[in-house]
Amino acid sequence: MDCTVCSSRLVNLTALAAAGGAGLYLYRYGSGHGWSLAKPDPETMGITALVAGDFAAFFSAYNPSIMTAGAFRRKGGQEAENSKRDLYRGAFVGTVLGTAVAAGGSMVTGSWWPVVAGLAVGVVQWAILIYTVKNPWGETGSIASQPPGGMSAGKGYS
Repeated sequence: MDCTVCSSRLVNLTALAAAGGAGLYLYRYGSGHGWSLAKPDPETMGITALVAGDFAAFFSAYNPSIMTAGAFRRKGGQEAENSKRDLYRGAFVGTVLGTAVAAGGSMVTGSWWPVVAGLAVGVVQWAILIYTVKNPWGETGSIASQPPGGMSAGKGYS
C-alpha cells in the first residue's frame, strides 16, 4: 500500500483513495515520537472535553438518574435485585461505548488525554452508581399517599 506521510500529521492512503475515488485522510498516531501525556494543544483539549461529555452521555443513555436508581433499589425483594442487575448491565454497555469513543479520540489526537478523561468520567459515574445501588434511600410508598408536607412531614426534617 502506498502511503504518503505529510508534515501536518495527515496520512494520505492513496491505495484506498484510488478504490474509493476520493482522497482519504486519517490522523497519524502521534507526531512520530509516540503517544504522549505532554501539555495538550487546543485541538487535543477540545477533543478531550468532547470525549468526556460523550462518555457521560453514553453512561446516562443506558442508566436512569441516581434518584430513579435509588427508587428502584429501595423496593426490596427480587424486583430490587433485578433492578440492580439491569443497572449494572446498562453501566457496562455505557462504559464500553464511552471507552470506544475515548480510544477514537486518542487515535485522532495521538495523545492519551482523551482516554484519561473518558476513563476518569467513567470511574466517577461507576462510583456514584455503586453507592446508589448499595445505599437505597428514602421510604417506600406512593407519591399520591404522601402527607401534604411530603414523606418528611412531622419528622423534624427541614
